[in-house]
Amino acid sequence: MFRKSNKPHKVLDDQATLHLLKYSEVGVLGTVGEDGYPYAVPLNYVYYGNKVAFHCANHGHKIDNLQYNSKVCFTVIGDHKIIPSNSTSAFTSAIVFGTAHYVENLADKKKVLDLLMDKYAPGYTNPCNDHAVANGVTIVEIDIQHISGKHGLPFNLNGEKDYKSIAIKDMKMIFGDDTRRINHALKVLSFSEEILNSENVTDQNIRTSSILSAVLHDIGIHAAEQKHGSNSGKYQEIEGPGIARPILDRMELPNEMIDRICYIIGNHHTKAKNDGLDFQILWESDLLVNIEEENITNKEKIKEIINKNFVTETGKKIAAEKYL
Repeated sequence: MFRKSNKPHKVLDDQATLHLLKYSEVGVLGTVGEDGYPYAVPLNYVYYGNKVAFHCANHGHKIDNLQYNSKVCFTVIGDHKIIPSNSTSAFTSAIVFGTAHYVENLADKKKVLDLLMDKYAPGYTNPCNDHAVANGVTIVEIDIQHISGKHGLPFNLNGEKDYKSIAIKDMKMIFGDDTRRINHALKVLSFSEEILNSENVTDQNIRTSSILSAVLHDIGIHAAEQKHGSNSGKYQEIEGPGIARPILDRMELPNEMIDRICYIIGNHHTKAKNDGLDFQILWESDLLVNIEEENITNKEKIKEIINKNFVTETGKKIAAEKYL
């Protein structure tokens, strides 16, 4: 019944699509009226329990169309940027197909209104807790029957694919409100880029794998916590590659590059697996951040960490200047 994309390389994975649907601020509802004309209207909404819900007046164009035909389409658009040099655009989007129905139970109506308040006005009192006010609006739920997501890759000013921006965006999407993990990844990235530049690393493969590994190295931490009840390094290594690979696939990177980055992510807590400069740069950058985050202040301990783990002159210099 529902069509598959004719550009499978641009399809968002399920996790990214659902995240986009949950956190986008505005969606566009598509309905069809008795006169045969489609009607598309932007509105605020919430996503929960495989449903999209919104509120509206008790009478109007939407209501007339829904009474005529309850089958609807609902679209959200994430970040969007025109890339003139490539005559294209960078974007993310999600489309929902489903059947709409009215929420009649007063408690269920209030639940949706509370969710709307939590999303758009957190901390403010819901005026619709009053029965009369709640009864004065219509709540519509869309039971989702099909959902799909799509993306266009961002490019840099030279017209090249901006892999770093893609990775950062997907990392933030997966980590959601977990600012601690987001900031950790960005700090590791910053140190990795400093080492790459100061060490005059020009090999593009090493630069790409170093940068993307830095952004995505802890990408499996939430899955580790959910599946194993622990964010231990060994569980991050188990879960990380499976989450990183679809992100890297969407970048249309060579398979060898994807395998290399997934290898680093899948072993980034295991020193014995360190087998190259890209891995070493991540190893040092992660330690530079962890020393601060773990509040390691003993100078002798820090010297020991540097002597046992740091190879690049830049990494040694940063560690010494920052912590000794």
